[in-house]
Amino acid sequence: MAARAYDVVIFGATGFTGRLASEHLARRIASNADLRSERFALAGRSEEKLLALRSRLAEISPACKDLAIIVGDGSDGKFLESFLKQTRVVLTYVGPYLKYSLPLARACVKCGTDYCDITGEAPYQQKIVDELHEEAKKGGTTLITSCGY
Repeated sequence: MAARAYDVVIFGATGFTGRLASEHLARRIASNADLRSERFALAGRSEEKLLALRSRLAEISPACKDLAIIVGDGSDGKFLESFLKQTRVVLTYVGPYLKYSLPLARACVKCGTDYCDITGEAPYQQKIVDELHEEAKKGGTTLITSCGY
């Protein structure tokens, strides 16, 4: 994979579980000098909420004060592609997944960005397999659902 600006983007960072994941990231950055905060980004719909979250994370790890913020709507394909082309892996916490996450998964396959979610929604998982598995496999893109269960 070509060099990309971000190793990981947390999509839906300001929701309940997204905040937990973001706080975990901040603790990892604080405890591991090899992790550079500029390789990570927080993404969501509300710039105000993302900036507040970044301030909270900077209290955990001062290095997080410069985490990138990516603002946009998950239903906007151009927005998704613009940040996914710069991202190696997206962790998504935007659910319900069947309603909100298919555009993201599709864009990940198109852009060659690995995808990971925490869904427990079997119909969504089946749709991902039926619709995207072969194309993802051909392109070398990994789609992981139910991560963390």
